[in-house]
Amino acid sequence: MVQESWNSNPEAVQYSNEDVLTEADRDHFLSLLRKMSSTLSAQKEAAKALWQLMKKMPSFRALFGKSLDAIPQTLSPLSQSKSGTIETRSNAAATLFTLSAPDSNKAFVGKSVALKPLIDLLDEGHPLAIKDVASAIFNLCIIYENKSRAVRDGAVRVILKKIMNEMHVDELLSILANQKAVEEMGELGAVPCLLHIIRETSRAHNKENCIAILYTNCYSDQSKWKDMWEKKIQKESKK
Repeated sequence: MVQESWNSNPEAVQYSNEDVLTEADRDHFLSLLRKMSSTLSAQKEAAKALWQLMKKMPSFRALFGKSLDAIPQTLSPLSQSKSGTIETRSNAAATLFTLSAPDSNKAFVGKSVALKPLIDLLDEGHPLAIKDVASAIFNLCIIYENKSRAVRDGAVRVILKKIMNEMHVDELLSILANQKAVEEMGELGAVPCLLHIIRETSRAHNKENCIAILYTNCYSDQSKWKDMWEKKIQKESKK
């Protein structure tokens, strides 16, 4: 989980102009990326430092988008589900969240293999990681192409399970407002969950997302999905 204590990193570099990166800045950035593929202690240090740099200077986010090795190196801790610690994997997710702030970086990250390890980490549901990983997936899926990629990589089942357990509904529900996701949700018994959210939530955007998902199936789909969803809605509404 992202901690504000990261700001006390003793090795943080001092910058005189937050809009211009020097050669030393670039070298420091690349050295941190290399550490993401190193030992666990080095990964932990590098992830914290990268997160700090991205928060402080948008120029580093642009530099990230230009580095061909940035994504594989940042993903290294995330892919180590057995050997990596939950802290280093959570730190990597938080770093990806910050790095993907510009839409150009969202597309860059989405075209890599970033979403699958993030979805796997979300599925594990570790308390130290779930907030950072849910935020990272939400941020990446703001652009349509990444939302489709997330569905392809198995996000629907994982996200629906979290939503049914009322975990990070705000971040995750909007990802399911996708045609392919909606079709899969019909098979996973999502209608009762969506109707429950509509009845119980006080957040307007959550209601809107649920209604959009139901509308997509019941009024746009002329196949078997329409009949199946209408029957489920009628049954649930009578309770």
